[in-house]
Amino acid sequence: MKLYGISSEEALAYATLTHAVNYIIQLGVGGLFFFHENIKQVPPKEELANEIESISVETG
Repeated sequence: MKLYGISSEEALAYATLTHAVNYIIQLGVGGLFFFHENIKQVPPKEELANEIESISVETG
């Protein structure tokens, strides 16, 4: 079946290509923002335990 004079094989190839390009661009931009925003790393367990302890002391 042809729609607008384009075969289904060409339409599938075009759709696959455009989806792949869109996905790659989103990954690139997302990765740049991820590194640019300087996402802080998870602190060591001892530091987390101290923070949790201080919060529980304040609330309880």
